[in-house]
Amino acid sequence: MPYNLKAGPILFDMSAGTDFSFNDNIALSQNNRESDLIITPHINASAHWPVTAINSLNLTLGLGYSKYMSHSEYDTHSISISPDSMLDFIVFVGDFKITLYDSFYFQQSPIDEISLANVATYDRFSNTVGINVDWDLNDLILSLGYSHTNLMSSSAQFDYVDSETDTITQRTSITLNPTTTVGWGNSISFTTYDQDFLNNNWTLMSGPFASIQLSPYLSVSATAGFEYINSDTNGQVGDNSSGFTSWYGSITLTHRINNYLSHALTVSHTNPIGLSSNYVELNQIQHAISWQVIRDVSLGTSVFAEYGQESGGVEAENVWRYGAGINASYNLTRKLSLGLSYNYILRDSNADLRDYYQNVATVSVNYHF
Repeated sequence: MPYNLKAGPILFDMSAGTDFSFNDNIALSQNNRESDLIITPHINASAHWPVTAINSLNLTLGLGYSKYMSHSEYDTHSISISPDSMLDFIVFVGDFKITLYDSFYFQQSPIDEISLANVATYDRFSNTVGINVDWDLNDLILSLGYSHTNLMSSSAQFDYVDSETDTITQRTSITLNPTTTVGWGNSISFTTYDQDFLNNNWTLMSGPFASIQLSPYLSVSATAGFEYINSDTNGQVGDNSSGFTSWYGSITLTHRINNYLSHALTVSHTNPIGLSSNYVELNQIQHAISWQVIRDVSLGTSVFAEYGQESGGVEAENVWRYGAGINASYNLTRKLSLGLSYNYILRDSNADLRDYYQNVATVSVNYHF
């Protein structure tokens, strides 16, 4: 792996920076809009320890803290941990690759949840421990995995989401040729909540997947399948949709136009478990462009639209959300870079007083050791 620090056999890749963001609607409110300047210092680190010639211990960690200059009650309640943080240990035994892992995060921003409005923070900590075994038979790979996830909220407002989820996965992957891989995946998961507000549930998913390199510049990956969600009716959420049969699917097209310009398009249909309902039927489309304008200067844009329909529960909302963003970065030196970004999001709901729009402009300074 690339590294900039070394301690004995352990390789580190370290970076740090600070974001200065102006947010004109910190509480995702329709009428009582409040703005603030938010300062977020952060540090990112990855470490690779080759325990033996073929076995390794790896760590990816991102830490940060958000300070609200005018609304200190929304300051990060503890150090935030980025969603891609993970510790894993990879062991090779003959034709078997065994991965033991612990992935974890602590996040506060509510903007990623389509069901949320009129809240400034959604504190949640997630920790997933698991094992995955890949049996490599050359062009055929058989995989089996198990994971256990704990989800906990540090705020009384959302402590009803505290839960445990156990998931078993199985995948069969076949390489047809150097550019085409196809397969079939299955999973079953069981979720139990600490409180009796949301309904306990189990989910079964099964379907094919494929990844194809159509040309040196164009690739496509897709998955689709059957999904069944069975929820009990012992909770207080008021959602009695105990059995739900649907489908899931996504397709992503990635196109590298030349050495300087590339873009990607993703369309998906999923059915995530809801924050105030048994599930949300969620349809999304996203498009992103990456452009290396000149040396040391890059530009990116993104747009998305999504429609979520709750199965019932507190509001039984139907929600449209639209968003767009633009970002630019400039390498001031080999190690120091400056970033600028702007993001806009609009929420349109059929429920009263749950529409909002938000503008966020950010200046970032980052140093790569």
